[in-house]
Amino acid sequence: MERTPIQEFYKERSLLITGATGFCGKSLLEKLLRSCPDVGNIFLLMRPKKGQDVTRRLAKLFDDPVFNTVRRNYTQPMKKVIPMTGDITQPGLGLSPKDRDRLCREVSIVFHAAATIKFNENLKVALQTNVMGTQEIVYLCKEMPQIVALVYVSTAYSNCSLKEIDEKVYPPPHDPRRLTECVNWMSETDFQSIEPTIIGKWPNTYTYSKALAEHVISENRDILPVAIFRPSIVISTWKEPIPGWIDNMNGPTMGIMGCSMGMIRCGHVDTDKICDIVPVDTVVNALIATAWETSFRGRGEAKVYNFVSGIQQPITWGEYFDICKEYAVRNPPSRAIWYYFVIFCRKKYTYLATSFLLEFIPACLIDLIPFLTTGKHKKVDLYYKSLKFLALVSSFSTQEWTFHDANVRSLLSSLSPQDKDIFYFDLTQLEWKKFLKTYMAGIRFFLLKENESTLPAARKRYRKLHVLHCLFQFGLILFFYRSIQRLCGLLT
Repeated sequence: MERTPIQEFYKERSLLITGATGFCGKSLLEKLLRSCPDVGNIFLLMRPKKGQDVTRRLAKLFDDPVFNTVRRNYTQPMKKVIPMTGDITQPGLGLSPKDRDRLCREVSIVFHAAATIKFNENLKVALQTNVMGTQEIVYLCKEMPQIVALVYVSTAYSNCSLKEIDEKVYPPPHDPRRLTECVNWMSETDFQSIEPTIIGKWPNTYTYSKALAEHVISENRDILPVAIFRPSIVISTWKEPIPGWIDNMNGPTMGIMGCSMGMIRCGHVDTDKICDIVPVDTVVNALIATAWETSFRGRGEAKVYNFVSGIQQPITWGEYFDICKEYAVRNPPSRAIWYYFVIFCRKKYTYLATSFLLEFIPACLIDLIPFLTTGKHKKVDLYYKSLKFLALVSSFSTQEWTFHDANVRSLLSSLSPQDKDIFYFDLTQLEWKKFLKTYMAGIRFFLLKENESTLPAARKRYRKLHVLHCLFQFGLILFFYRSIQRLCGLLT
């Protein structure tokens, strides 16, 4: 079979992927194995975790449903996947001399996707992982004589202190070198005390550290062929290998899942703002194409790709929640505790007051008897967790940014018709209603572990919850009506 230009580029080339156990990393690995079967060795930088060495972790990785097609039809390429024991937070990436030497001899393409994505991560840990780890990757790439592309996976929100974000590297908020020097002698407690002053206009340590890491990549543009890839909020697959596949509850997924379960009843959201979300399969397709283009461009430029949907195919937060609600009500979770009912508030204090009335007070009432008998208060604890989560993501649900994506459009136009079909990432073709239908089905199946056989009972139970919800609303209206009547009677 005739290969496309991108498939020919990857033929017999060896790659290094960091962050392969993450959401984007898994999808990237799966796509390379399935669509570039003639690829050389694919090395994965992994660390032992929870008593499992990297070999066992790789076996567990391949157990994920996203690899079902690859396991059935691409067993030979799978044998090319080689785990390397390492850690991006360690000097020299924690690689043994033997493994480091092999990587330097064989690898010509590097995808650096490993990062801590916790918004509230301690600044020291964020610097160690996202900034110093990136510097260690750069050191390694400088030892690779065959290197043709180092693609750094950043975020569209790395410069979210600005309202208009172009495809360029902006000056860093601080000198990364001076900050990383402090990591060696300052404790996490020390960093915690100075964190608000350091990160300034950035809403969290994640976006702040990503801005610093981009500068580390850009500084080496004359020595290495580099590219910076900035996806916005990444959610489930659109088409391949399984429509709706998702393996995490990050970002808006946690919110919509909480709403469909009846656990979140209000949100700090401006429904008129753009909700910039992108499917993970389009993200990895564009990543694969980015490395291909970087190899032709060579050194001298740190080209930036803003991979966003807000310009090509915009959708508002209100539209996102409305579509998701439609499918959540049609196909409800069987473990829902209440009917889908959410009030969105633009202002923070309005949200806090609404949350207190609709979430905290009911949680206290539900926990009253368990607290008196056992001292436990699970629903109140859950309320505080939900409050913390929504506080972390509200910066993105109450604001919007103007992103420019000319480089992404140019990249798409440079692809052959065959590559455009195999490595699709044209977001103008995305139909939100169809996509979000599979997204909600994916949440139910992959995250809540509920298959279609549970739907009849779940729908029956949800109808009962709806009746209870309507009765509660009626009772509440009657209560306020009678209260106003009595108040008026006292005044007259």
